[in-house]
Amino acid sequence: NGNALAVWVQEGGPRRSIVANRYTAATNSWGTATLIETDDTGNANVPQIAIDTSGNALAVWTQDDGTENSIFANRYTASNNTWGTAAVIETDNVIGHSAGEPRIAIGADGNALAVWVQSDGTRDNIWANRYTIATGWGTAALIETDDAGGASSPQIAVDASGNALAVWFQSATNGNQFHNIWANRYQ
Repeated sequence: NGNALAVWVQEGGPRRSIVANRYTAATNSWGTATLIETDDTGNANVPQIAIDTSGNALAVWTQDDGTENSIFANRYTASNNTWGTAAVIETDNVIGHSAGEPRIAIGADGNALAVWVQSDGTRDNIWANRYTIATGWGTAALIETDDAGGASSPQIAVDASGNALAVWFQSATNGNQFHNIWANRYQ
């Protein structure tokens, strides 16, 4: 119906925050910018947003807790024009296991998948978590298992039936350095 949501990093005060604003086509105007994360410990970066056919949305970003970067998410509900409460969607809180590069895709039914890069202390891996309207966020899961080299630059897309395809860049060493594009499918 022409409405839109935007998310961005807002500089100001002692740290960077994640802010959102909604454009309403019927009034041809933007609303009031809203802080959608409230963790005042460290900087927030790299926000991404996906919107379903009903105008509901999910935003993901990287949040520094002072020791590690974690992946956070927040949901916008169009029917009452409000954001929920930001929550961590990955649970690896081991020092040296920072997460980053979050991406999200949402299906027509409002269910979504998020992917990101997370270190295991030795190399970077690709992780995912699924959001369902009925139960919220699930449990984060490792979706690639090639331990030869690090993974980076994940992307994800969801089709009309709720199937998803995640792709990422994977480097490995086999005498010579080489790089591949890997994929994993959710159905």
